[in-house]
Amino acid sequence: MRILGLVLFLLVGVRSSTHADPSDTYFFRYTPDCAAAYDAYLSLRFPEGAAAVRRAIVAEPGNLLPVFLADYEDCLLLMLNGDPHEYAQRKSHYDERIAWMEKGSEDAPWQGLTTGVLHLHWALVHVRFGERLKAALAFRKSYAQLKENSKRFPSFAPNQLFLGLEEAIAGTIPDDYRWVASVFGVKGSTVKGVNDIGRFLDQSKSAQAPFRQEAALFYHYLRFYLLHQQEAAWQAVSSPSFDASDNLLNSLVAANLALNYRHADAALQYLRTAQRFPESRRFPVVDYELGYAYLFQLDPSGIGAFEKYLATAPGAWYRKDAMQKIAWLYHLQGRADKAAEKLRAMAKTGNTFVDADKQAQRAATAGALPEPSLLAARLLCDGGFYNQAIQKLTAIAPAVLTVPGYKLEYYYRVGRTYEGLGQMPKALSYYNAAYESGKESEEQFGARAALQTAILYENSGQAAVAKSWFRKTLALRKHDFQASIDQQAKAGLDRLGN
Repeated sequence: MRILGLVLFLLVGVRSSTHADPSDTYFFRYTPDCAAAYDAYLSLRFPEGAAAVRRAIVAEPGNLLPVFLADYEDCLLLMLNGDPHEYAQRKSHYDERIAWMEKGSEDAPWQGLTTGVLHLHWALVHVRFGERLKAALAFRKSYAQLKENSKRFPSFAPNQLFLGLEEAIAGTIPDDYRWVASVFGVKGSTVKGVNDIGRFLDQSKSAQAPFRQEAALFYHYLRFYLLHQQEAAWQAVSSPSFDASDNLLNSLVAANLALNYRHADAALQYLRTAQRFPESRRFPVVDYELGYAYLFQLDPSGIGAFEKYLATAPGAWYRKDAMQKIAWLYHLQGRADKAAEKLRAMAKTGNTFVDADKQAQRAATAGALPEPSLLAARLLCDGGFYNQAIQKLTAIAPAVLTVPGYKLEYYYRVGRTYEGLGQMPKALSYYNAAYESGKESEEQFGARAALQTAILYENSGQAAVAKSWFRKTLALRKHDFQASIDQQAKAGLDRLGN
């Protein structure tokens, strides 16, 4: 019997055996079994989490928290794998669990919190499956529920955590969802939201405190991606206190931040740790990230990792991106036929819901592969191997880059590499060339150059100049990675008090 089936059987049995008022029958208690279930789910040990949920229900059939905690399996599994068949089987759990939470007393702070968090879980899941209207409405319900709960129970700390997360998200909401903010009055501030999560962590010192594990994950991710406190976030995640050696989810988080912070060698080590967990076989994302760790070192082992991802991933996201990266590795080996074959196959798989797949599809439609030396330099720079990257870049004569996109990328890559080497005047000079050349381009490099210029001025304390460059970034439209670049620019303006 599935977990939810057992939950419903036990709870219906309790209800039919008593005529007590539901608010007396059902309650919320965070027991040791609840803590064990939460810890297991946040480590992606789903069978262990399900067993703890069953123990909690058997011990206290009227306790609604185990029903709520079982939702973490649905949310994490569907978010990580994007399996449409799993989604079809599990999506009814959303309304069922909301109905059970509403049986609890409205005078209990847990009732409003669990309802709000369930709406948030499924807003994220609906985004993952491209159901934008459902996602927007679920997010709105969650925000309203948590706002009200915070007013009624201001000393209930978990309110602060989840409201902080939602305010941080709302502070950089993509244009596709802006109508939610304007119609429903959802307001947000990235800085305030992240600070609220930080305060929750300060108040919840015990490792067994409810929600501490995900609060730490939210805090590190938001600091890294939206507050641009990348070094501080990386130091926290790579420290012994963030135990990636005994937690698959933590190892994936550490690997992802390592890849995005240009530490491909560290990412490879985290992913090898992840592969040792038996449960990792259930998550093809491990192979996808592994492909990138190899790619950034120009290691052809990335082909096998990406191919394994394509063979095992049940969802449509990142399939085009993975195929493009396989083509790149073949291209660097001089195997033009294999690269072209992979790009032709790309049109028949996946979708273009996420920016990475949009860019891969557009590049494949254009029919051109990157200039090999420029591509190698790009990948080495993205992996944090700046000295090797600058050697390849300085060996390229810009005059031979006759394709407009190549020259535009060259300017950006040289700027990004000089930034990595700490040579900021040179970096700004090349970023300016990329921006001026790329204002009208569908390529991402003009917007990326403007964004990096803004960040450099922000880091040097020149707030007014930084704001100007963040606005220039947002003014560029219809380019690759529009949503993620705009989100970072909006977060920059929020950091600077705009």
